[in-house]
Amino acid sequence: MSRWTKFCATFEEKLGEKLGKFSGIIYDHPYISLLIVIVIILASIGGFYFQETENEVTKIYVPQDAPILVNERYFNKKWDFLPKYEAIWLTSDPIGDNVITKESIDLMFEYDKKVKELEITYNDKKYGFYDLCYVNPITNKCQINGILEFWNFNQSLVEEDKILEVITDQKNIVTGQYLDESTVMMDIEKNEDGEIIGGVVLILNYAMENNDDNAKPLEKWELEFIDELLEIKNQLEKDNSKHKLIFNANSSINNEVGKASASNPVTYIIGYILMGLVLWLTIGNFKSTLTSHLYLSIGALVTIAFSVLCGFGLGGYFIKNTSLVSVLIFLMLALGVDDVYIIVKNFDLTDISLNPRDRLTLTLKNSTSIVVTTLTDVAVLLIGLSSPFDATVYFCGYGCCCIFFVIFFQFTLFPIMLSFEAKRIHHQHNAFLPCMRIKTNNFDKKEQKKEKEKEKKKKKNKKDVEISDSDPNSSTTSDSDTDSNTDTKEKNTKKNKGNESKLKLDFFQRFLKEKYGPFILNKKVSIFIIIIFLAYFGASIYFATQVEEGFEETSVLTDDSYLQDMFKVLNKYYLGNGQDFYIVIKEDTKYHEAETKNQLLKLIEDLKKTEKWVSRGPYGWYEDYLNYLQTEDDAPTLDSDGLPVNPDEFYSYLQDSFLQNSDYIHYKLISDIIFNENEDDINKQIEVSRLNFVSTDLSKTNDRVDFMYDIRDITTNSEIDCFEYNEFYYLVEQYSIVKQSTLMSVGFAILAVLLLAFIFFIYPTNAILISLTIIMIDVDLYGFLWLVGLKIEPVSSVCLIMSVGFAVDYAAHIIHSYTTSKQKTRKEKVIHSLTQIGSSVLLGGFTTFLGLTPVLIFATSEIFRTLVKILYATIVSGILHGFVFLPVILQFLGAKGNTSIINKKKKSNKHSDVRDDSDDSDGSDVGDSIPLDKMKKSKNSDSNSESGSSSKTDTTQSNSQTQRNTHDSSSSISFSSE
Repeated sequence: MSRWTKFCATFEEKLGEKLGKFSGIIYDHPYISLLIVIVIILASIGGFYFQETENEVTKIYVPQDAPILVNERYFNKKWDFLPKYEAIWLTSDPIGDNVITKESIDLMFEYDKKVKELEITYNDKKYGFYDLCYVNPITNKCQINGILEFWNFNQSLVEEDKILEVITDQKNIVTGQYLDESTVMMDIEKNEDGEIIGGVVLILNYAMENNDDNAKPLEKWELEFIDELLEIKNQLEKDNSKHKLIFNANSSINNEVGKASASNPVTYIIGYILMGLVLWLTIGNFKSTLTSHLYLSIGALVTIAFSVLCGFGLGGYFIKNTSLVSVLIFLMLALGVDDVYIIVKNFDLTDISLNPRDRLTLTLKNSTSIVVTTLTDVAVLLIGLSSPFDATVYFCGYGCCCIFFVIFFQFTLFPIMLSFEAKRIHHQHNAFLPCMRIKTNNFDKKEQKKEKEKEKKKKKNKKDVEISDSDPNSSTTSDSDTDSNTDTKEKNTKKNKGNESKLKLDFFQRFLKEKYGPFILNKKVSIFIIIIFLAYFGASIYFATQVEEGFEETSVLTDDSYLQDMFKVLNKYYLGNGQDFYIVIKEDTKYHEAETKNQLLKLIEDLKKTEKWVSRGPYGWYEDYLNYLQTEDDAPTLDSDGLPVNPDEFYSYLQDSFLQNSDYIHYKLISDIIFNENEDDINKQIEVSRLNFVSTDLSKTNDRVDFMYDIRDITTNSEIDCFEYNEFYYLVEQYSIVKQSTLMSVGFAILAVLLLAFIFFIYPTNAILISLTIIMIDVDLYGFLWLVGLKIEPVSSVCLIMSVGFAVDYAAHIIHSYTTSKQKTRKEKVIHSLTQIGSSVLLGGFTTFLGLTPVLIFATSEIFRTLVKILYATIVSGILHGFVFLPVILQFLGAKGNTSIINKKKKSNKHSDVRDDSDDSDGSDVGDSIPLDKMKKSKNSDSNSESGSSSKTDTTQSNSQTQRNTHDSSSSISFSSE
């Protein structure tokens, strides 16, 4: 046996001993321990006071160091004076019919009037639309762009039979100003002659002043704007109108994302009631008035609730909260219950005749598998903290905090409750009415009858009971042993027989041992199972290659959000018809030099050549200005390159003539050029400028990513310092890296699991098997995304990363039980592990499934339903692989050794520190402190101990030896062959 295997076995044994000793300290000082726990709870929940919430989509779903956000910050800094916009769109219901009608235009006039009449009060001052709007510096009027511009916002000028003619002419019928049809309508339909005959969406955009003085009043006015239009929208739906109103305020997206949640108070209550019922029906166990854990199940639920509360409180000190994090409330509830099942199962497997302290010590000593699964979960979530997406970072951060408190309270607060439960059982108090004791003549008559029958059978066969992991010096008795040692052996025999009777299998355990285990381990069945799992694994590899990246803004909104329709229209009619993009030319560009001219013209030409991505443009002020210089009579003298001989005239003529011309004044109105007004340096006359182009159809995710890289290559390779920009461009940046970052995080998570598996599963073979199982589960989940039509985005990325840790939970307990099993053959070890821990694993999977159900039912947005679907798939795949595939593989490839061989010598040389309260010399009635089926034996022992000092000493020694033997036999629990 290798040194590494011995080291790992020793490490796990030491860990179990530490947990056992720690539980002993808790048992000895329960109230002090409880006080410490209360202090920690109070300190943790203080974090709610400091907790901040982040709902801005660009901050939580886009990498903060992404070029698009860097460029966006630059753009917003330079054009910080640009107005904010509130939008009103009118379309048909259902969307798609023509709305260029007199009725539709009249409705737009009505809505326009309501917007202009809106008024709010802020700091005792009234603010209306005209107080907050952006005033066009040319017209000195509030800037409003949209369909009503054709009639100069005068409803009386609208003639029904001339509506299409006016719109086709694309001019304001009063001022003659040109109007771009794409800014007033969407999805315009034209006939063969180019005349407009229909349109799907009518637009009105209201420009609002963007400055700090008006920030708060504008924010309040926007809320009033939303309420007013929401009322109109609801009325249209109520009246079954053929029109649909769509609107959006500057702050809408962040406000609406904040409303999305995986739950509400009702969901919390339902979730915890469901889990409470499950705990009562499973842990509660109403079969026995002594061993039922009714109140312990309530305590378990309280423990988990405090874990979640403290986890969120601790996270509040240093992690921002998002709506996505609310899923953890239910996920941690389910995971906490899984751990409770393991602990209570280990507690019930301990010998009921032991004193409460010993039972608690053995329980936690045998619960090291919980530490394994917790460490894997924490390791995976810690790796998730390295994600470029803040949504993933925040989720994993809160997840780490919650899991820390789950394991902390499982080994502190819950053992306190378990110690009181052990004392109640030890003193025979009723499980349902703890203030009452159980009468002796009515207690466990059936158990006593079975005990007597087994004793008779043992005496008849004259077989000694072999004590597992006992002290070699006490395993046999020589002829020279004293009478007290003989009595000790008889007591050990009887206690072990008692253990066998208590560790009887329930119905499901018998099914696993006698039916399920032998069935799946049949060679033909096993081969069939392996073929099925490997076939699906191969198919999942193919499916995984077909999964696309993608993120829909609608998924983070509530189902009834008024923005849902807006994004549907954007995705259908805006992205599909191309988007407006800017090429931003940064400072220190020497526009007046021939070299710069050639570089700029080359940049424009390169963009024009990308016909795949550019449908119109690039166009802008620079080319128009060069042509203007060539055609105007009063233009300055030009050199051979077509530029003014005097560089100063390049900039003066640009401002004084070109930007004042009616054909080009729009470049000034839309601020395509920002001048350094007080700059004398000729090279810095223009601070920043921009060109414009329209993209082709970018409705497909892959096209958007390819577009971004191709356009970015052009701007990056250009000798001009520039970049591309679009306000909806940020999601494309996410698409380009989400798959790569997810695969990287999952890969590191699997490596972390492999490392922990090598330590805790002792044998390298077992560690490799569980790692391969996790890889199969994660690949299957990738394939599942394609099967159900989901895409790779930050939410699914979180799930795929977490699945590595959560899938371990279902396989780890099985393989840990296999590793520590003392059976000889692989098949026997597999059946033993399924019998011993299988029911708890399945029950844990069921509770996790059930715990997430309220989220699926009551979730208010698609993002949470997506998350639950993937987690459901993780649970199902984890159970199938851990409960079907892994046992079959262990039958062929599992390690044959077990830790009892390694630790046996060490145990034989150590004295147990377990205390037996029945040996107290205070003369108290032992019948009050041990189970009734042991009472007569204990009383006989006490009467013998009172016969004299020498006899008393021998009896004490024999009792101590008995306790050591009992402790050792109880620490390695196995099921009888019956």
